[in-house]
Amino acid sequence: KTFFATVTVNPVPGSPNLTASKNLITVGDTITLLPSWAPNSGTGVINPGAIGVLNGVPTAALTPGAGTTVYTLTVTQGSLTTTAGTAVTAVAAPIAALVALPTTINAGSSSVLTNTVGNGVGVLTGFGNVANTQAVTVSPTFTTTYFLTVTNAAGATATASAQVTVLQGPLAISLAASPQLVTLLDSFQMTGVFTGTATVTSLSGGATAPGAITSGLPVTVTPTILGFKNYLLTATNGTQTATTGTFVNVIAAPTVTTFTVVSNNFGGPAVFQNGDNLTFTIVYNDGGTNTDGVFTDIFQALGTPVNSTQTVVTTVPFVPIGTTLTYTLKVTNAAGKSVVATISIVTS
Repeated sequence: KTFFATVTVNPVPGSPNLTASKNLITVGDTITLLPSWAPNSGTGVINPGAIGVLNGVPTAALTPGAGTTVYTLTVTQGSLTTTAGTAVTAVAAPIAALVALPTTINAGSSSVLTNTVGNGVGVLTGFGNVANTQAVTVSPTFTTTYFLTVTNAAGATATASAQVTVLQGPLAISLAASPQLVTLLDSFQMTGVFTGTATVTSLSGGATAPGAITSGLPVTVTPTILGFKNYLLTATNGTQTATTGTFVNVIAAPTVTTFTVVSNNFGGPAVFQNGDNLTFTIVYNDGGTNTDGVFTDIFQALGTPVNSTQTVVTTVPFVPIGTTLTYTLKVTNAAGKSVVATISIVTS
């Protein structure tokens, strides 16, 4: 007697494999998982998430949580299963902050950079690795921006920067007045040369001063008080100052107080005939500079110096009756300011 039996052989599920696009990431980053198994039979599911997958087809993007997540691929053929897994670790994002105190310094001074380094390794430009809260003293010679880069284990970076502004020391190079001898209420030019910003003030009470000026650009000043006036230029870069100065001597304008003429003619002092003696009375103020005035008549075209109080005698020239003769007194002070007085007579 012969017996027959049917045996159904279910294939063993293929040996599975599961790989992640990245095994070390920063929190918030995404990955994909690639499942595979051979022979190509059975169905695949990835957990956590109960994600149904096809052999050799990557998953959609996944966002693992912080820490380590173990993903498991289960391949099922009938009642048999085989598994494979992979782990993905998500580390915290790097943190970087950089503060400079003070942010503005004078040339030759220092500033302190304080580093905040979190969840990674910090590198400060020009100084290498720095630790969290580490302070670094810097003394730049010109305005400089410093950069801190923090890199976590997954290769993600965070950057921070801080600028230290360097103020170059001010220079008050020169302050010039032109002219330095000036008549009251006449103007002179004042020019300052400097770096930074500058103002010009008067060290003499009540004297007019230009205030804020531009380097190399003349400003006009009109003095209103007599005497020597001292001026001070103060340049600054915001924290430092430098100074220089000059002076101006302000003198009075010349004036003619008296300029009269009389004749010795028997007909009276206001009768002017050929050959008569003329006596001029002269009184003037030359601004206190002891400069002679100049009296000019028709015989002295270039002028004759006279003192500030004096009489000048000349004669009436032989000219036709009815001729107008003009006599001039010119007084000039040391600053070149002049005043002119004239007398005209008519011969008879």
